[in-house]
Amino acid sequence: MKFCRVKAVLFISAVSIGAVYADDMQGMKMDNMDMNNKSMPMQDMKPQLHHAKGVVKTIDAANGKITIAHEPVATLKWPAMTMTFAITKDQLAAIAEGNQVQFDFVMENMQATITHIQPVK
Repeated sequence: MKFCRVKAVLFISAVSIGAVYADDMQGMKMDNMDMNNKSMPMQDMKPQLHHAKGVVKTIDAANGKITIAHEPVATLKWPAMTMTFAITKDQLAAIAEGNQVQFDFVMENMQATITHIQPVK
């Protein structure tokens, strides 16, 4: 019998709390919200562009990869390191191993992709 009273008190408490929170939402405007459990609209999210300078160590044109020993990247708080970037064949046209380069890149899904590269003269 005592167990039934506890259940009844808990049920009444839950219903009361729900009513209080429902009252709080009366002034909220939700006209433009998709309530069908679809993804919410996001702002146009473009990956941040980062800039670095470095020396080309290896080029793998067949697989669209370039390895560069680069200086620190302040926007990512990265120290100087050697790493491989994705790159297009067109971007590789004026680049050779040993070249000192400056380049821009983006990070998406743990993949660094060069968006612009040029030799430093």
